[in-house]
Amino acid sequence: MKETRIFTLKEFGHAFATREKARMVFSHLEKMLQGQPTQLIVDWTGVNAASPSFIDELIGLLWSNETKGLTPEDITFTSAKPYTTELINKMLHQRNCRLQYAISIEAAQAGETRTLGDVPTQQPSPVR
Repeated sequence: MKETRIFTLKEFGHAFATREKARMVFSHLEKMLQGQPTQLIVDWTGVNAASPSFIDELIGLLWSNETKGLTPEDITFTSAKPYTTELINKMLHQRNCRLQYAISIEAAQAGETRTLGDVPTQQPSPVR
């Protein structure tokens, strides 16, 4: 059985806007995983905003990491704000990728997830 590891994005900030920032965050994620097979929960709690470029780069890096023992089936995103969840869904759909999403870490651990990336979303509504 694979170990579950939780990667908390707010340790790196509360807003993420660039591909460069996604690469920096991903390098920390790689160090945490150490190439070991794992179930990964990416916790978005406390992240107030993430740009499409940050999300797209992070997703691309996660999918390119398959050769290191991490597959899309092993990844669950949790606790993102609705606007961010819509952007994640859109980026996944554009890349023809899927991953699981849960409303909380506890829900993810209990297997209470839904799939993101299957259906295109409407344009996210502006943040007010």
